[in-house]
Formats: sequence, structure tokens, C-alpha cells
Amino acid sequence: FGFQMLFIVLMMPAFFIFCLGIGIFLSALFVFFRDIKHLYAVFLTLWMYLTPIFYKETTFQSGSMARIAIQLNPLYYFLKYFRDSVYLIFSTNTTGIPSFKILALLYLLALVSISIGLLFFKKLEKHFMIYL
Repeated sequence: FGFQMLFIVLMMPAFFIFCLGIGIFLSALFVFFRDIKHLYAVFLTLWMYLTPIFYKETTFQSGSMARIAIQLNPLYYFLKYFRDSVYLIFSTNTTGIPSFKILALLYLLALVSISIGLLFFKKLEKHFMIYL
């Protein structure tokens, strides 16, 4: 393992905040719609297939609908940064460093996610007691 693996540590707070924002959003939504847990399972399956975990995004032609959908997926950038941190050393045999532009984008995505989650939660918070 090279020092590049330490760049994963820089990504982890952004990923945690991103997931926290989604969790806060879903918790507020769950109060009103109990079927969210079933729909979310279906949504997660679809989201997994839109995230290039088992395949590369270069599998699809540039400009195709599938490639555009993958590039609009926020998890694509988390995965890309993680792969760059891990594989860049092994695939190129150099001391490659993952892109700081992607890291900045990860923190921006995390900020957007937590902001939307908290705003949605605060907006619906006054109605929680009625539905619980």
C-alpha cells in the first residue's frame, strides 16, 4: 500500500455527510409514507445498477443516455475517487494522486445532500406529531 491510500480518509467525511443527508430526508418522508422502506429498496437496486461498480463507465459510448445517467449519479464520483486512490498506483506503477477537483465535488455533493435533508426535515417537523 502506498501513501495514496491515505487519500481515502479525505473522502470518508464527505461520504458520511452525503449518506446522512439522504438518511435525514428519508426519515422525514417515512413519517408520512410508511411504504418508503419498500420503495427505497427498489430504488437502491436501480441506483446500484446505475453506479459503475461491476463495470467501467467507458463501456458505454460517450453521449449515450446510459453514460449521461451514470455521470449524473453522485455515487459515481465517490466511486471514481475511491478507485483512483486505490488503483492509480497499481495500474500505472507511478505515484498518481487522485484529483482534488473530484474531492471538492464530493464535498459539494455532501453539502447539497445534507442541506436538502435538513431543509426537508425542518419543513415537515411541525407535522410529525400528527402522523406518529
